[in-house]
Amino acid sequence: MTDLNPYAPPSANVHDYGSVRRFQAFWKVFFWVDLAVLGLACIQLVLIPRDRVAFYDLFDLIFSGITLLAIYGLGYSTAIFRRDFWKYCFWLYLPRQIAVTWLIPFVLNQPMYGEVQLFDGKYIAGTGFVAIATIGIYLYAFRANHIWTSEAESGA
Repeated sequence: MTDLNPYAPPSANVHDYGSVRRFQAFWKVFFWVDLAVLGLACIQLVLIPRDRVAFYDLFDLIFSGITLLAIYGLGYSTAIFRRDFWKYCFWLYLPRQIAVTWLIPFVLNQPMYGEVQLFDGKYIAGTGFVAIATIGIYLYAFRANHIWTSEAESGA
């Protein structure tokens, strides 16, 4: 028999992470594509002459590897490091992406990975790819509550 106490508070099993889980397969595929792109960037960095490799190329490669961890965590519902770490990474990722996407190649006219950046299909695809990665880091840091609450419940 159900409790018909009118003074008892209602109970509901409400979750706000349904939309994040709904696209989990997409983030798994995006992780593997991003891993392949990062691998190609590593190969390209090794193959270009050392005098054409800039500090920001190495910084971009390292930071891309860190963001790849967030995409993995989002796709596979895995808590990596702490949630605050990813919140800080997100706020560092935005100005870094503005610098890498607009400032360095177009304002400062510096080559990225040894190549002069052109406003072409490769640039537009890369910008879209980075925009998707930015959304992934945001979702992982701020919206994927199911990942971080399960970590807290397990005592980690």
